[in-house]
Amino acid sequence: IDNDKDDNEQPQQQQQQPQQQQYQPHVVLPDDTWQGICLRYKITPLQLRRANRGFSGTQLTLAPPVLKIPVTQPKNNNNTSSSSTMTTRQQDTSSPAYKLQVLRHHFPTLNVEQAQAFLEVHDGDLQAAQQSLLQLCGGGGVHVSSSAGGTTE
Repeated sequence: IDNDKDDNEQPQQQQQQPQQQQYQPHVVLPDDTWQGICLRYKITPLQLRRANRGFSGTQLTLAPPVLKIPVTQPKNNNNTSSSSTMTTRQQDTSSPAYKLQVLRHHFPTLNVEQAQAFLEVHDGDLQAAQQSLLQLCGGGGVHVSSSAGGTTE
């Protein structure tokens, strides 16, 4: 036993702040598959399940209409995360199927034909269609930007 040491001396533990996981939204489209989403964003099924805590299956018909996709960090030569840039694929927000699903997600009382009609009237402009629906609803709808920017949790 080394009596020269001060009893109050404790090894300094380096406490690192856990980084907040960043997510990007993915609107579930009719032709999406669980495996396809994992491959597209280069994530594992486990990562996708963890990001979407309330959903544990692989049937996308039972999944939330918008999945959270974890944003991955590139690895450097030491196999550790590089903090310089985060990379992940973006969903094609210009596709008609994407716009249709977003509109139906934010205005759940619309059927497919009604949502398509609103998009056609506004030449495929999702934000204009949302604004038009908000005016018709008297501001009672939910407006969410169609950008695919990341969110944090």
